[in-house]
Parts: sequence; structure tokens; C-alpha cells
Amino acid sequence: MIGRRTAAALLAGGAWLAWRRRAGADLTGRVALVTGGSRGLGFLLAEELLAQGCAVAICGRDRETLERARAALREGAGEEAAVLAVRCDVADPADVAELVAKVVATYGQLDVLINNASTLQGAPLATLHREDFEEALAAGFWGMVHTTLEALPHLRRTGGRIANITLIGGKVVVPHLLPYDCAEFAAVGFSEGLRAELAGSGVTVTTVTAMSARRAATAVVAALRRGDAEIVLSWQTRLLRLAHALAPGALTRVMGVANRVLPGAPGSPAVADGPGPEGAEAHGGRPGATGEPAGGQGRWTRGRELRGSLPGPLEEALDRSGRTTNQ
Repeated sequence: MIGRRTAAALLAGGAWLAWRRRAGADLTGRVALVTGGSRGLGFLLAEELLAQGCAVAICGRDRETLERARAALREGAGEEAAVLAVRCDVADPADVAELVAKVVATYGQLDVLINNASTLQGAPLATLHREDFEEALAAGFWGMVHTTLEALPHLRRTGGRIANITLIGGKVVVPHLLPYDCAEFAAVGFSEGLRAELAGSGVTVTTVTAMSARRAATAVVAALRRGDAEIVLSWQTRLLRLAHALAPGALTRVMGVANRVLPGAPGSPAVADGPGPEGAEAHGGRPGATGEPAGGQGRWTRGRELRGSLPGPLEEALDRSGRTTNQ
């Protein structure tokens, strides 16, 4: 039988481990890389990591935006704060290799990777082309894969942490966002599979489903420190995920109804053709795709050219989701 002292020691050890698990790892002196870190949730995550004592590297595709973000981060955290800003397109493996090499050359190590870069496109299926799916997957899925594989050797050496930021499209298919949904589902599958593959390696992987950027940053870093498997940051996403688990067919039918309510492709009975956004090419930017000259009267265009043609609530939701993860 176990003696009282042994039992007490076991209980105390268990309580200490539980406290350590709840408190999470100390990030002081660690080096963190945040993709898509020049604005939105990425910028707020960089702020939170600096507050936790990390040296931070951010990346993005626009140099001017990056420089403004770097200056703002240093102003908020103090001029002594270690902030590196690197221009990088995560869809390009060569860019990613240079990014990780520069971070390690500057700081000597890499301990934390937050994959936050993605793109958001909205349009009915009839207006989409193969390139729309390739673009969404290039940033939202392949960008995550490129940075993870490039950073992994360094993370293995330090027992690092990875957080992969996704949105609701990785849990439930959202109408008129099919390329984005595909990229998000692929990202969630990669993230959850990666955690299983790295079990016992010392590297933890956290899958994040975010909605509100401002509320998310602190919660994401806390989950990262604890090494949580997953964190879902909105009641809406939890509710939809539960509905999908309990009645996937019913939820799909509801989404089908929502899809029919949204504006359709040019010429469909659901919506009359009208002027497209000024300067935008009709039907996915392909001249003559609808029998009209480029810049003609097609209602739907590709990706970020959709603003102004979506119903107000959906456009607002797209904008809010885009700001959340720098899309």
C-alpha cells in the first residue's frame, strides 16, 4: 500500500504539475515569428508577445506597412524592444527560407511560430476559376506549410511552440467563400495532424479558431504558453461546430438556403446585372468572360474586388474577418 507521505508527495507533485500546466511556459527571452504581423490579429499578437518578454519578428508583403508596424510596436513596447520586420510572401518557399534564416541570424534562435497570414475571397461558384482556389490555398494553406517546415528544425532544438490561426471557414463551410473554406479546412487538418506527428518531440502545436482580433491576442498567447491542442474564441463558432457535429445534414441544408438568398452570378434570376466596382474587370477579371469588354457590367468580380457588391451584413462580416487575420 502507498504510505501517507508517498500519497501526499504524489498529490503535491500533481498539484504542482497542474499549476505549471495552467500557468504555461515562461516566454521571457524567447524569439517569436508572426506571419501577417503588420496589422490585425498578427499585430496584436506581436504586441502581446513583446509584453511577455519575447523578441519578435513580423513579416508581410508590403514594406511600408511593415515599417509602420515595426515603429508602432517599438513605440508601444519601448525603444529597447527587439522587433524585426521582414518583407516576405509566405506563398513563396524561397521567400520563407530567407525569412527564417534572417530571424535566426538576427536572434540566434527561433522558439515560437505563429502562422497568421491568409487571404479572403468571396464570390458565388459560377464566377470562380481555378486561379481563385490556387490563390486561396497558396496563402492560407501552403504558406502555413512553408513556414512550419522551414522553422521546424529550429523549433525542435528549443522545444518550441506553434500556433496556427484559422477562422470559422475551417470548421463550417460558409456560402460564397468556397476557395477560402477549402484553404481553411486544409489548414485545420494540417495543424491537427502536425500536433499528432510532433507528439513527444517537445514541440507543441495549437490550432486557433479566431473571430475578434482584440479579444483573441491574449487568449492565443496564453494557449500557446500552455501548449493547448485547440482554442475556439467565439461562441458563434462553438455553436456552429456543435450543430455540424450533431446534425451535419441539417446545417448543410441551412447553408444551402443562405447561399440561395445571397446574390448570384451575372445573369442569374436571383440578381440583375449591375455596374461592377469602378475599374474592376468583369467575371473574375477575365476580359470577355461574360461577352462584355473588361471593366463592363458584370456584378461579381474576384476576391478583394467584391467590396460594394455584397449584402451589407455579409460585407461587414467579411471585412471584420479579414481584419482579424490580416486578410
